[in-house]
Amino acid sequence: NKQNIKQVFWEFMVIHAFIAGFGGICIYYLINPFIILWLGDKYLLSEQTVTIFCGIFMLRQVVQPTETFKQAYGLYDDVWAPIVKSIVNLAVSIILVQKMGISGLLLGTFVSILAIEGTWRPYYVYKFGFKDSHWEYIKGVGKLIITFLAALFILHNVFGWVDIASTNFFGWILKTIWISSATAITYGLLLYLTNPFCRNVVKRFQNKLLK
Repeated sequence: NKQNIKQVFWEFMVIHAFIAGFGGICIYYLINPFIILWLGDKYLLSEQTVTIFCGIFMLRQVVQPTETFKQAYGLYDDVWAPIVKSIVNLAVSIILVQKMGISGLLLGTFVSILAIEGTWRPYYVYKFGFKDSHWEYIKGVGKLIITFLAALFILHNVFGWVDIASTNFFGWILKTIWISSATAITYGLLLYLTNPFCRNVVKRFQNKLLK
């Protein structure tokens, strides 16, 4: 029934939210140290560019469940959406690239994904697939965002206190292990404590492993 279908949808949302948050945080803290070791200081990305890049990665993850359920419901009437997405991407990129460089191009991609896959498609799936109010999606995603921001706040402070130097590749590997472990534990624990769908996902994995 519809309730069970939405249960599966939100379990997928939690899984992709974890992947998005975990990957985004790891990329943010590890990409520039890797670039320094690989290519040198002159190829460093600005904090703005790294932040937008992480935002694109995270957004692409979070919109996947909606895209999957759109296909499952056979909702293909929004044939205009890819065209609008391309126009928005191009327009924003052209406007911002002169002032922001590569960050402007990336921001054009971010805005276009947010406009179509992040805003229109959830509304489309909820209205014509689930046949429910779109506000349920907004509230659910809002809770996931708050949980991520709480994890990010905690981790930002922890990484400020405990920083592993990455002057060579061995140091970078140790830094990667530290950041990925701390992120997985902190963010995963917060999701588990605050989100019932996350607890359901954990139970499903436990049942699979115990079979």
